[in-house]
Amino acid sequence: MLSDDKRRDRMEEMAAEDVQFLAEREKSYGDSWKKRGGVGAFMNLGRKWDRVELQAEKYGWNVFEAMVHDQRPEGLGDDINDLIRYLMLIREEVDHRINHTSLSTDPSETPAVAVADMDVPAIP
Repeated sequence: MLSDDKRRDRMEEMAAEDVQFLAEREKSYGDSWKKRGGVGAFMNLGRKWDRVELQAEKYGWNVFEAMVHDQRPEGLGDDINDLIRYLMLIREEVDHRINHTSLSTDPSETPAVAVADMDVPAIP
């Protein structure tokens, strides 16, 4: 089993890989993931979760076993990575909207309440 330091180091490497992946994709796709606003972003999460759920169900919901058995490049691991990356994008967008001006050009996407009125935990 990995020590806490080795596990943390590996997670940092994985996060850096995800950030690099997103930077590369942004060159081709831009901000298309949020083109349809927060509802569209939620639907992207739902679509990825549906795929994870479908594949895990085949293994009695044991996601570890499912991933071991599905080593395809487009398999369960890819869907989980995509889900993580969508969550990272959403987290960063919300953090930016709370702490800066909105990145969105759509006025309907601008928060309608003051940050002090929102029940949103701080994002470290």
